[in-house]
Amino acid sequence: MYIYFIGSAIQPYEPFINANLGNENRTITKITRICSSDLTSQLESRMDLAIECGFGDDSKRVEASFYDPVHDQVIIVSGSSYRNWTICSYSMSEIEERFDRDWNMCQQATFHDGALNCEAATNAADLDDHCHIFTRKTDAFRMQTCSRFGQDAKRVYENCNLHQFAENSYRYGWLEDFRAVTGNVIGSVAANFEKIVSVLPDFENEAIFLGGYSGLSMLLLRVAWQTERLSSASHVFWKRRTFPTSRFPMCLNGNGKTLFILNSTKITTNRISCSGLYSTCDDLANGGWQDPLSCIWCPDEQRRAVTSSYDKFGCLHPITKACPPVVDHANRNENHSEWEVFGSNLDRMEDVEVYVCEQKCRVNRALSSSTKLLCVLADGTVQDAACNVRVVGRLEGYDGFTLEVKKTTHSVALMTDLSQHTKSPRTWKEVVAILAVVLILAVLGVIICLARKKMRKTKDGVSVAVSSSNFGEDAAIRHYFNKYDQCLADFVSPYEQMFRDIDERLKIDISSLHIEEEIGRGHFGIVSRATYNAPDGTTKKVACKILKQSIASVSDFITEGLTMDRFNHPNLMQLIGIAFTDGKIPIIVTDYMENGDLRTYLRDDSKVITLRSLLRFACQIAEGMKHLHMCRSVHCDLAARNCMLDANLCIKIGDFGLCRRVSDESEAYEPSNKHRDVPFPWMAPETMISETFTFQNDVWAYGVVLWELTTRGLTPYAGKKGIEIMEFLRSNKRLQMPEYCPAQLYYQIMLPCWHADPQSRPSFADLVVLLNDLVDSMESNQSQQLCSNYEKVHVVGVIEEHKPLRAPFTMPKQNTWKNGHQIRDQRCG
Repeated sequence: MYIYFIGSAIQPYEPFINANLGNENRTITKITRICSSDLTSQLESRMDLAIECGFGDDSKRVEASFYDPVHDQVIIVSGSSYRNWTICSYSMSEIEERFDRDWNMCQQATFHDGALNCEAATNAADLDDHCHIFTRKTDAFRMQTCSRFGQDAKRVYENCNLHQFAENSYRYGWLEDFRAVTGNVIGSVAANFEKIVSVLPDFENEAIFLGGYSGLSMLLLRVAWQTERLSSASHVFWKRRTFPTSRFPMCLNGNGKTLFILNSTKITTNRISCSGLYSTCDDLANGGWQDPLSCIWCPDEQRRAVTSSYDKFGCLHPITKACPPVVDHANRNENHSEWEVFGSNLDRMEDVEVYVCEQKCRVNRALSSSTKLLCVLADGTVQDAACNVRVVGRLEGYDGFTLEVKKTTHSVALMTDLSQHTKSPRTWKEVVAILAVVLILAVLGVIICLARKKMRKTKDGVSVAVSSSNFGEDAAIRHYFNKYDQCLADFVSPYEQMFRDIDERLKIDISSLHIEEEIGRGHFGIVSRATYNAPDGTTKKVACKILKQSIASVSDFITEGLTMDRFNHPNLMQLIGIAFTDGKIPIIVTDYMENGDLRTYLRDDSKVITLRSLLRFACQIAEGMKHLHMCRSVHCDLAARNCMLDANLCIKIGDFGLCRRVSDESEAYEPSNKHRDVPFPWMAPETMISETFTFQNDVWAYGVVLWELTTRGLTPYAGKKGIEIMEFLRSNKRLQMPEYCPAQLYYQIMLPCWHADPQSRPSFADLVVLLNDLVDSMESNQSQQLCSNYEKVHVVGVIEEHKPLRAPFTMPKQNTWKNGHQIRDQRCG
């Protein structure tokens, strides 16, 4: 029985030195074997055998390895400083044969054989096999060619029985063979790893799993097993990121059918199958179409899921090349007969048709794009804004592929446009009759309200409670509910109609919520922890935001909740649903964030926070904002207080009260709610003046968030009023670099975010790249600083003048650009 090790070292190439043919150092990858029964004091049974992949190995170092006894294969990943990773396979039987042959060869050689035959060679071709095997256990001061252990001509010792030789001389053990065993190249990866720590072969499906450190996270890949000579990097089928945990982030079960992934303190299981590895069609689009598992996407309405081509029973229209488009929402324009459908990859379908309330809406292809379809109803017909909208077309040979569009609440008209009705088939008499009925009902409502108010005045100490029993016990919540005029509960308001128009999947029955203690307050309402009993029988902790202001805020409040439903990203707060009390009070239900908001977390002296953690937070915020901007939306209120932390300390950007989709023409948004508090310390100078929000304003705010991170929660421009902040910024002054902040983070990332010219600021796609470059640099040169406790800054200068700020922002030259966008894999965790 033997124990094996695999490693690499930079060392002299002894065969050439011994023969005076050169004195060069090489990076040698080797496999080491030691007898498990070795009883010698210096493990003299050790043998080293060089291995290679057949090309360019001189600068490569071994990174990870795996041995599979069933397939008799050793899989080794090696790499260089250029991050080109090579995957090779070796026959373990062949390696064993070489070890045994080397030992037996040396037991037939003498010291004089080495001196005569090896040292006298005049070129490398004259060196026979024995001249490449050296012993490190010599009586001299340097390695020498191997010879018989013990020099006893009457006995040859087995490699595992060297302890039986009792003398101290001639113990020529620890052999090293410099002739490399050549393996087969089965893969090559030019990916974003700083270090690969794990490799797992999937022999059955001819794929390879790799795991390693990438930026602030652990990157896991599934790549193609290549059987021919490599001409390009292996195709990446599957990719996943996890929190950095141990050096062994994943493993396979005994039969190789299940992949176990270690993520923080949890272990997740993934069946090595199409449905086990790929959750959505987008996962397939990112490489999974070429997976040997032969995965397909079934778009049928009754079975929309990833499955295998070998198990496609029941799928009438399998998709094998491209994913269907995604529709986000639909808006009715001001003339009420023109509609816009927003989404992504809308150009993937051919012969597209749009139906509004089952009426065909003619698509204007000249004004449509991959993100928007513009259509007009025939003959200027008017349809209600709450209509169901369908997009129908041909997708990869599937005629009649249909997408249901979410109902929009952004374009619901609360007032009737008389000018539109004058163009409708209705006569003016009908219009007058309708208005008369509406007027009578309104008068009756006012009379009833006044009468009820007068009756309540005769009752002392009577307060109105919310009908739901869950809320009746909470005095703090009831205090806010009682501020509403009870007349609002006596008839159906436009806002209740708005709730009725919300997508059914988002509606939550108020009886399924049990409200607990208050945990925070936002612009619109108070936030309480609650228990949600979901329809599927599960129970989970949730956060409930409950409106606290006047009824005039209901529309914006509900809009804030529905805005969350537009985005699907791990670093953006997700909407669970919206509830409505019997008192017509809306409640937004989201995931419960166990670690609260980021600013409070940073300020907590009891928290041990490393620089690596701070950079991870920064990277996650940048990733979330990158997705938000890709969806053509601006946040308008990005700050540490609006970034939440879940149980795994993962950032979720929240508070979408000001978040809006920007205009396609101006790429800007002008808020209609002028009464909301303005976050001056996080606003760009041009926004302070124009009150118009752009993508560049979010980037400016992100720079301030980085400053909050690196001061552990200090208030920016503390003690300064809005006008004072504006004057400071206009005089080309900026927040000063915090005491413990890395200079590269401040000068190459923060300051560009605060450039005086908005167009010279980086995008969030740029920022993700810059942050990863920063981490790469620190991993190589300042790894200890990344892991050290980041101390709280108690005193910091507020502002600092920076004259170079007027120079335009540029990305490093080595990056590649195409059509104005940088091409580079993102590595944020």
